[in-house]
Amino acid sequence: MYALECDKRVAMDPTVQAPVQGLSPEDAVERLRAVVAALPEGSTRRDADAALDVLAVATGASLRMLLERAPDCVAVHCGAKLLFANAVLRKQLGYELEEMVGRATMDFVHPDDREVVAARVRDAMVHGRAAPPRVDRFVTRDGSPCLLEVSSLPFVFEGVPAVVVFGRDVTARLKAESDRAEALGAAERALAARDAVLAIVSHDLRSPLATVRAAGELTLRTCSEERARTCAEATLRAVARMERLIADLLDVASIDAGRLKVDLSLMHIAPALDEAVEALRPEADARGVLLELLPSVDTVVSGDRGRLHQVLTNLVGNAVRYSPPGCAVVLQAKAVSAGVRVSVSDRGPGVPADDIGRVFERYYRGPTEGVHTGRGLGLYIARGIIEAHGGRIGVDAGPDRGSTFWFDLPTE
Repeated sequence: MYALECDKRVAMDPTVQAPVQGLSPEDAVERLRAVVAALPEGSTRRDADAALDVLAVATGASLRMLLERAPDCVAVHCGAKLLFANAVLRKQLGYELEEMVGRATMDFVHPDDREVVAARVRDAMVHGRAAPPRVDRFVTRDGSPCLLEVSSLPFVFEGVPAVVVFGRDVTARLKAESDRAEALGAAERALAARDAVLAIVSHDLRSPLATVRAAGELTLRTCSEERARTCAEATLRAVARMERLIADLLDVASIDAGRLKVDLSLMHIAPALDEAVEALRPEADARGVLLELLPSVDTVVSGDRGRLHQVLTNLVGNAVRYSPPGCAVVLQAKAVSAGVRVSVSDRGPGVPADDIGRVFERYYRGPTEGVHTGRGLGLYIARGIIEAHGGRIGVDAGPDRGSTFWFDLPTE
């Protein structure tokens, strides 16, 4: 044993740290596990014995007591038989101590793993090398399998050359990992199926919608009868809504899959605000809402003009629909440390405090009283577009009512 050698080193060299006296067996075992983990493959029996002896001295307990109270499975193997099995291992396999000691070690190993386990133990015994952790199958008293992550060290147990085996039950962990992998595979298959359906829907719906749109436009150009023109206009409005729904569904699928594409080029931000205001002015006028564009910085950004127009019209459109008649929706672009911030403020009912963190989630719909809230996809898509630009998007609640939606873009 090498505890005395360690004590001599401490006495002769003050830089060597003495064992900490009074460690509990549990703390000592944690140290032991750390020592075992740190020993590289090929560590010698002398290295392992010295580590074990130092820890035994530190706890003031016998090595047998230390191993018995270990929080993980511990077994001592010598000459193809078990010399010792601690309480955790006995409970794990369902045996009493006298039923295990003296029996062949391989009796407790799953038949399919016996050859590998025997080779590892034999290598440790003959060559004095530590075996790195590996998951092996063991068999309990009732025949059910038990997965243990096992590592082993050669050492001297009560004067006899042996191998100490440390095991940790990983059955639940591996099952959880397997379940997660299976769930992930199912989710990926579901996403693939959804994408396939969306691709079919987008193609099969867009083609007839294009025909309906063409027929409606032709009717408007060639028919003078008022009733026919009214029907054609209603048809075209319905087609436009269907086309927007298809586009939104495809955008959502692209965002979910991380495949949303933006066609970036240098552009001025101020004209983008002007275009959004003009696009929503007819709806704002019809609702009695004033659109106000405050003086803004004309910063150059790297952006997708069409996608940013999509975001702006969504934010402004929402603000117009939620604003009471006679109120104003205010747009502005100003410089911030992150680049440029575009904001859209309204005096509507605002966002409930509990919903602030949810407004950009898919299918979120705000207060619905007196307002057509849409499908709950617009803000989710807006967030995906802004994040694809390397920016961020958010909302600030007003002090009493109303809200300000904003997004930041990096500047060139």
